[in-house]
Amino acid sequence: MSLELEYFPAVGGLNQEAPPLSLAPGELVDVANYECLPNGGYRRIFGYALFDGQTTATQAVPGTGPVKGIHIYQGDVYAIREDGTNARMYKATTTGWVEVNSAKTWSLNGRFRFANYNFQGQDDEQRMYIVNGVDQATEYDGAVFNLISTGATTDNPSLVVGYKKHLVLGIQSSLHISEIGNPNGYTVAGGAAEIAVGDTITNLKEHASALIVGCEDSTKTLYGSSAADWQLDELNKAGTYPGTMESIAGQVIGLDRQGLMSLAAAQQYGNFAYASLSGKVKTLIKEFSSNSVSVINRANGQYRLFNGKDGLYFSFNGPDLIGVTKTRFPDRVKCAASAIDETETEISFFGAEDGKVYKMDTGFRFGTTNIYAFVLTNFTAYKGPTVRKRYRLIQPDIRVEGSPIQIGVRATTEYGLGESSRGLSQYLYTAPGSLWDVSDWNEFSWGSAYSNDAKVRVSVAGSNMGVYIATDGTENAVHTLHGVTLHYSPRRLIR
Repeated sequence: MSLELEYFPAVGGLNQEAPPLSLAPGELVDVANYECLPNGGYRRIFGYALFDGQTTATQAVPGTGPVKGIHIYQGDVYAIREDGTNARMYKATTTGWVEVNSAKTWSLNGRFRFANYNFQGQDDEQRMYIVNGVDQATEYDGAVFNLISTGATTDNPSLVVGYKKHLVLGIQSSLHISEIGNPNGYTVAGGAAEIAVGDTITNLKEHASALIVGCEDSTKTLYGSSAADWQLDELNKAGTYPGTMESIAGQVIGLDRQGLMSLAAAQQYGNFAYASLSGKVKTLIKEFSSNSVSVINRANGQYRLFNGKDGLYFSFNGPDLIGVTKTRFPDRVKCAASAIDETETEISFFGAEDGKVYKMDTGFRFGTTNIYAFVLTNFTAYKGPTVRKRYRLIQPDIRVEGSPIQIGVRATTEYGLGESSRGLSQYLYTAPGSLWDVSDWNEFSWGSAYSNDAKVRVSVAGSNMGVYIATDGTENAVHTLHGVTLHYSPRRLIR
């Protein structure tokens, strides 16, 4: 009997919408805690670590309940948490979290948004702007807080952005635009303006010389630079959920009721092209809601969307989406922030439901919890779905970044319903330690930096086969799956 082999690269990401045999080679039926890399491959993600500014972090943010807001300003990390009476701001220092100013508090139940902007052009003139949808906007210069009064009857902005030397505040369905160069001035005589949007504003993002205004039931664009030429246009009837709009890969991305949308500037000045990014995960993304949290990772070209413990990583190579993968954290994400620090290194943080702040993309564990990760590849049917085959060998192509690791490999046929499929739902993507509860995993230790010489022998028969590759995270090394070679013998036609 002849022995044949086929190779497929690890590219394409998750596809849960197409029929199993319609998936492109390398696409995934399921995945947890891997990410798509710009140049191909699926890398097990890095972990996250408790953060409070100390060399060895020990503290939650003082207060009760979840972290309400997190922000990076002038290289420092700030967090807001409630104490049962007020919300207070804290700064991460070498001695842990320190309250910024005990006299400055905010009301309870706000959803905090932040912006950094420099109206004067000097290095030391950047300011932080804070809103929460309950109180007046606040300006902070690193030492002093200053309340901003727009003169609105209900002066409780929920959104803030700096745009063409104006401070723009979103209050319900109106844009309140400051005088040019003066974030504290809101007089018509001074050049300020109020623009009625006609829809509750949910997001503000500057992009391609326009201000993208996300609303509950529409998306609009604001053009111009002063009260003399402001122009508000409706882009589409797709609204965006609060706190999910980001600018990355030359486009603005946000979550609406239909899924993840992209707004990319067209060649014609002032026009934008609308596209959906979530077609391959459209059923899955419906589980994400108005309580979702987004953050970008510039280094990996990623838009990250979190709904509690569950996450979706949308990875780009330039403007092109190269794949989506799922993540699963042991901690619930309530807010997040990222920035480029003074060393040109990207730093990312999230505030958790337990009141702690975690630094992302660091270490090899989720806090103190091992990272359990797996991929289930597309079900290949080489020689056609009507030819029965005996699969004999799996040869994963893996690069290890560090110490040796142990990886589990398992074959399953007939879309997960054939040989070697018993009990899969009982141990994949469940409680810690459960990946290894079933005895029919083929395991090997992978110690070389880069090799494809690890051969995992199997003996399963079927018309198609998918491959599980999994790790329980007990070893430290991050690794990248670049592809898989399958060895098989064609048997007979299925009649």
